[in-house]
Amino acid sequence: EKLTESMAHTVLKQFDASFLDALKHVGTRATIKATATTYRYFDNVWQFTLENVALRLNHGNSAMGAAPEIKCDKAKVVCVDCRLLDPAE
Repeated sequence: EKLTESMAHTVLKQFDASFLDALKHVGTRATIKATATTYRYFDNVWQFTLENVALRLNHGNSAMGAAPEIKCDKAKVVCVDCRLLDPAE
């Protein structure tokens, strides 16, 4: 059985709110090196399509160079201003 569009939208909003809350308690910093093939800004949302991506996640106070590098051919990054998210909605 499929979720209705309204239910799917509600689940995604709750996921975004929960993920944002979880990130507030994480002391991790990320560095992304890539080639941006496309980018868009619409309704306060940035979308980046990336190629030749190298990602480093730094946990705690260790040097960024010591963090393991994750590589992939393509990635999509979506950025929303957290002040626009309303978890009560």
